[in-house]
Amino acid sequence: MTYIGSYRSTIGDEYAVIVVWRIDLLSLLLFSDHFILASSKKQADRWSTNTLQQNMTPRGATA
Repeated sequence: MTYIGSYRSTIGDEYAVIVVWRIDLLSLLLFSDHFILASSKKQADRWSTNTLQQNMTPRGATA
């Protein structure tokens, strides 16, 4: 079983950091699959709404 989560933090008015992680619950290992520093809040919002929904489906799962 795999758990996928994300965390978004805003730095000032211009930058946002989005960290996405994947945890394999069977082995309790933490995998940092993606670390993206977006150049603007608009890019961060667009990335979080598009990429997380489309690309972070657990392997072997059906959407």
